[in-house]
Amino acid sequence: MRYGRLALMFGIAISVAATGCPGEEYAPDDDDADVVEEEATELLLHNPGFELSLETSSPWIGWGNMGMIFEPPAFHVQEAMEGSRVFGAVVDGDRMDGGIYQIASGAIEGQTYRANAQVYQHTTQDGEAASRIGVDPTGGIDPFYWEIVWSEWVMPEGMWFAVFVEFEAEAEEATVFLEFEQGGASQAGFTCNYFDEIYVEPI
Repeated sequence: MRYGRLALMFGIAISVAATGCPGEEYAPDDDDADVVEEEATELLLHNPGFELSLETSSPWIGWGNMGMIFEPPAFHVQEAMEGSRVFGAVVDGDRMDGGIYQIASGAIEGQTYRANAQVYQHTTQDGEAASRIGVDPTGGIDPFYWEIVWSEWVMPEGMWFAVFVEFEAEAEEATVFLEFEQGGASQAGFTCNYFDEIYVEPI
């Protein structure tokens, strides 16, 4: 108080900055500016519901025993989960193992996503069928790569069933894999795996 009165007496003006140091005007640092973060959205997949053509599943790429596009009702599936077409692996008196994949774009490194699919299966006699979805968070295209994050195998019989897997993106692209397996001791009867409504959402 004593020094304040002396300052006023001699007409000395003292400005005090926000930092507490006299004689300095406060200027906000660049680090104080609001950081605008990129908003995570669904990853871009082309032909995610297999509606573009009955002749091809492109741009999905196959490995192993390649399936095809079906337009239900057909081979023990009465309707698609969404739209009018599905991707399927259907065989009578034999078995098929394989799948399809596609690179999805628009990922944000470090963001967590959920890859979703609807699967439907039907078997007769001693047929066995299982399906799953997987993602390579680095954008690779090898379906046997160790870093692919897979869901559990699911075996829904005669119904559409949601299957999903969560992953953390490691690049601007992530590869979605849809895999099917079929079995059975005698390989007799029909074995059918179907996929529909594929999408990848941020969580």
